[in-house]
Amino acid sequence: MIDFKFVGPTVKVSKDLLLSKLSPEMIHAYYLGAYGFRNLNKKFSSPFRKDSDPSAEVRLSRGGKLIFNDYGGKQGLDCFGIVQELFSLDFTGALNKIAADFGIIHGGGQADLRQIAWAKDLDKKVREETLIQFELLDWPQEALQFWKQFHITKEELEKDKDVFAIGELCINKGWITNSKNKPQFVYVMGDIETPKMFFKVYRPYYARKWYSNCPNNIPFGYHSLPFLSDTLIITKSYKDMKVLRKFHPDVCATQNESVEAARFVLELLNNKYKRIILWYDADETGLRVADELKNEVSKTVTTPLHFTPMVKDPADYISFYGPDAMEVLTRNYLK
Repeated sequence: MIDFKFVGPTVKVSKDLLLSKLSPEMIHAYYLGAYGFRNLNKKFSSPFRKDSDPSAEVRLSRGGKLIFNDYGGKQGLDCFGIVQELFSLDFTGALNKIAADFGIIHGGGQADLRQIAWAKDLDKKVREETLIQFELLDWPQEALQFWKQFHITKEELEKDKDVFAIGELCINKGWITNSKNKPQFVYVMGDIETPKMFFKVYRPYYARKWYSNCPNNIPFGYHSLPFLSDTLIITKSYKDMKVLRKFHPDVCATQNESVEAARFVLELLNNKYKRIILWYDADETGLRVADELKNEVSKTVTTPLHFTPMVKDPADYISFYGPDAMEVLTRNYLK
């Protein structure tokens, strides 16, 4: 079991960190809900001025991004820009406020997610309205090189037919700029109850890393679980799942590091395994969520934290220490 009394030095808050824990829909819902925001393309009162005749709305941009428009004032704001304007903060200040309000940094509060339960419906609407089209590539060298840093081979990538290298990319029929030297990938994810397929685009070298029409509760690797063991490992990302599957067959991953995401997987698979190990990140959010779930799983573990360079998850660990060390760590946690 991990020791939740020790967290270590504070992890630097970044946009990527926040979006690995929260969806933009949750941030919009939390900060704009008090002003009447509930649905896409529906007018509500602007939070920035007296607005007796509601003239603000949240729309989905052609690139699949939630954008706030106040037609009598500020327009074109994303969820971070909204927090900047609401509280007169710079970008860094807005990131820190969101992290504190959602309990992502030490000493922060904990947003009552029950108050924004409708954000799940909003997330679903956004995904349903996002059309993703792409060109499949036959694993160019740049794409394989990205995965090589995590000791993941072409054979391992092709095994489950759930990740592909892509070239041209269109979101809602709008071209997304890309460079041949910057690989991008698509994760293909099947619905739990229907034959429907969803796509989640991962662009690791771009400012905007993700485009998705996949509901946030669908886990990575659910349909490719081999059920060869009595122990399931639940981790946080696709990369972490692929790393851990090198050493243990039954691994799946949530799309985000939240209590709700982990509980959804537990509901699906609790009766399929004798033991379930939760392996979230070794940062404050991961530790807090694991602490909340420690009585609902067999065991909670974390990657040994190392800050130079940042090592907080299985992908970091195998990249820094190598596969032999990763295998030893995994075997010890499975005992």
